Amino acid sequence: MLGNFGCASDGPAPTKLKLLTTPRWRLVSAVQSVTVNGVTTTRDVYAQDYYDCSKDDFCKFNTDLTLVYDEGPIKCGGAQQSSTGDWAFANNETELVTPFNTIAHKGATIEELSIRKMRLNRDDSSPQQPAIIVNTAMTYTAF
Repeated sequence: MLGNFGCASDGPAPTKLKLLTTPRWRLVSAVQSVTVNGVTTTRDVYAQDYYDCSKDDFCKFNTDLTLVYDEGPIKCGGAQQSSTGDWAFANNETELVTPFNTIAHKGATIEELSIRKMRLNRDDSSPQQPAIIVNTAMTYTAF
């Protein structure tokens, strides 16, 4: 008996919409790079600035273009358990825009989006200080 051992496809690759909306996402890394006069410094803002009560937060993107941001099991201070808003893809699905600063308030470039991982790069530069370039690279894991 002969079998076909070639690479068979299980169907079309999942769309970015499907990849983004299927799981819930939790931030696991945020590294900020600041460039002033050609000199770049990098700082792990997730390790240095995020409290434990923020590290269990997660977001759920829905197919109706709504988003739920949840405080997770450990709430920070008097924060409400969850907040909702709208999200959108921009620039031919290469950018993600949300109402939440912790995700992509002004828009973030989608560097990677897979079934298990999402990497975003957000430009946090200020128009008032054009000589200072600030980028934040954020990694989320699906669960």
